[in-house]
Amino acid sequence: MKTKNLRTILLGAVLSAAAFTAIAATTGTGVPKDPGPAPFGNWVGVYKFIQPHAGPDGRYYTYTYVTVTGTTQQYCQQQIPSNGNVSVVQSCHLA
Repeated sequence: MKTKNLRTILLGAVLSAAAFTAIAATTGTGVPKDPGPAPFGNWVGVYKFIQPHAGPDGRYYTYTYVTVTGTTQQYCQQQIPSNGNVSVVQSCHLA
């Protein structure tokens, strides 16, 4: 009976050590890795919006394209309006 309990305890210890080793291998030291410096440069995006004009034969629509730039991707995306008349042509990317 003692031998069976000892085997169970040793097997549990070995499995726990193996699980801990596997977790440590995938996460490193448990401290999240620094993603590194943010990419620098200009972020550029393009959107278009409907601009109605009155022509000689009535009303017609044209599109106006706007290029936005920013020092971060978030700032670039904030400059794109979110109303229904706007369509994103090219999302913000590093130029």
